[in-house]
Amino acid sequence: MQIKNTTVHFILDKRRLKTDKTYPLKMRVTYRRKPKWTSLNASMTEEEYGYTFQSSSPTESFKKQLTRTRKRELEDIKLKVDRLRLKVYDIIQEMPFFSFEEFEFKIRKTKNHKKSVYDVFQEELDRLNKEGRIATAQSYKAGLRSLQSLQSDLQFHEVTPRFLKTFEHMRLQQGKSLTTVGTNMRALRVILNIAIDEGLMSKDRYPFGRRKYQIPAGRRRKKALPIDDIKRIAQYEVEKGSPNEFAQDIFIFSFLCGGMNMKDIAHLKQSNIRSGYLHYLREKTKLSSRTNSEETSVYLCKKSLEILERYTGQHDDFLFPIRIEGQTLLQAQRSVKYATKAVNKYIAEIATAVGIEEKVTTYTARHSCATYLNQSGIGLREISQMLSHQNTTTTEIYIHSIDGEKKERISNLLHSAIS
Repeated sequence: MQIKNTTVHFILDKRRLKTDKTYPLKMRVTYRRKPKWTSLNASMTEEEYGYTFQSSSPTESFKKQLTRTRKRELEDIKLKVDRLRLKVYDIIQEMPFFSFEEFEFKIRKTKNHKKSVYDVFQEELDRLNKEGRIATAQSYKAGLRSLQSLQSDLQFHEVTPRFLKTFEHMRLQQGKSLTTVGTNMRALRVILNIAIDEGLMSKDRYPFGRRKYQIPAGRRRKKALPIDDIKRIAQYEVEKGSPNEFAQDIFIFSFLCGGMNMKDIAHLKQSNIRSGYLHYLREKTKLSSRTNSEETSVYLCKKSLEILERYTGQHDDFLFPIRIEGQTLLQAQRSVKYATKAVNKYIAEIATAVGIEEKVTTYTARHSCATYLNQSGIGLREISQMLSHQNTTTTEIYIHSIDGEKKERISNLLHSAIS
């Protein structure tokens, strides 16, 4: 990046090859053609660097050699570099005139400043908002506010298992569910992991884990419907052009397309359709993935194509009338939120009309799809790919490519189930 005639790069120092065949990763700051190198205490091969920082497509041999442990190490390095990049940008922007002496002083000052839990929370919020991860930022903001309601200032040494138990008790007393408490705690856990990475907290003081504090699991209610109930929703007669028809179409399209969620559906465009398949990157991982996100592809069966045909050309190049071109990230998020709320309202009306007593939402289609495929003998690997579970242990273990014939068979299986 270039700021005020100063360029900053995070690159491999190929002047020195280490014995393990890796190069040191360094920050190179150049001002008036004079470079200054800073070690980042990390090293990697050229292929690892391309995979982590340049979105290079990994070779098959690289995929086979990349262990889960090394993948996590590369993700951590990428995260640290991203945070340092933002810090460096802010420091240089605030300097009236650049000098290496002043820059190094400010970097050292930033490192030595003892930040509070809330300071790191705010930095992470700023980073999430800059990356356009609005929903995650809002979730973290709720967690921050809930902590501040318990204690106005919070230092890292104060976050103990006893403190977390007190915080959990307070949230439950406020009428919050275990699911909400778990969400707050997971946000705080991320902040503590960042603090450990930055040397603000010792690993020995980490309060989460066995015999320490364990994040509560919310009560899991049954989210999947039997295939007969899905069929009743699909075959229910609705008025053409009505909100009920749109809700029914979105629900069934999601079911047929591997349980695709509303955010991904809302972002689909004509360019996502190629040779009878729907190819897309999950919005959830597009911005949050620290390394390469893998594209998901779904075969479009006859029913899916019929649904798409009803909405072609209604909203610019989007496949469904949820978003419009030119929206900001926040406006796009609001559009998806409004559409999800409306679809949930009208799909619930349809469910009631056909005699389904369980609560039905867009998310029900996702769970029902996975459950039906599992009951029909489809392998766990294929189901994981259909659901795009790229960040789960199951997906990491079973990740392989599903060939076109299998995808077509899965899509046709789902189609025949509701016909």
